[in-house]
Amino acid sequence: MDLADRVFVISQALYDFMLTKNPALAGSMAIEHDCADDSGPAVGRNDRAQVRDALRLTNSAVVGYTGRVNVAKGAQTLLDAADAMAGEGVSFLIVGKVYDMLGERAAAMSNVRLVGFVPPSEVRRLVAAMDILVLPTSASIPYAAYTSPLKLFEYMASGLPIVCADLPVLHEVVEHERDVLFFEPDDGISLAAAIRRLREEPGLASRLASAAATRSRGYSWDGRAGRILEQLKVSDYRGGLVTSQDTFGNSRRASTARRTTDDR
Repeated sequence: MDLADRVFVISQALYDFMLTKNPALAGSMAIEHDCADDSGPAVGRNDRAQVRDALRLTNSAVVGYTGRVNVAKGAQTLLDAADAMAGEGVSFLIVGKVYDMLGERAAAMSNVRLVGFVPPSEVRRLVAAMDILVLPTSASIPYAAYTSPLKLFEYMASGLPIVCADLPVLHEVVEHERDVLFFEPDDGISLAAAIRRLREEPGLASRLASAAATRSRGYSWDGRAGRILEQLKVSDYRGGLVTSQDTFGNSRRASTARRTTDDR
């Protein structure tokens, strides 16, 4: 850090934390939240029907999750909610590699479908089968206080309503009943109640989905890279690695690479 001209962090909470560790960073740090890439082919109603048929999703509502399936990401809470909603006509579609022996529990639940790992290019097609997206991140993870989940920004760009664990850091980006519905972290009953509310109030679900999608336009990778390069005063950008001249004429490099899908 001491050798860096500029330090970019992913949340205000992380900025504050970093200052407690090194107050000298105050003059060189800036905040840039994570983003989503909204590129790719549009997914229509025919794709939605095909995906549901292929996965044997016969219930009228599909609640979805994409990403690593482990306790830290809140998968235990998601399964608790599925348990609480058994018999309510809701399917839970979980897309991602399964960890922590959660697969055995999920496989025994009639209202849960585990897809497993798929290439990122396939995730968009599977999301087309979903009605509600869930971000159930556990509050017990070490970085819960300053996380900036890629999943949140990808969900926002999807145009679907989102139910989200109420981690204080996420209020930097979204708000309860404006963009998402928050629920009590690590509480499957609270998550189930939020899902039921969106099912019972389709007007609210539509409004939240629209607001989140509109808000997501301010969180694009290109926009983020442009803001970073502007702060670095870089004009020679060739996609991924940039070179600039500091005030002493020395060549400096700054990476603008995106985080990978493994960081979700």
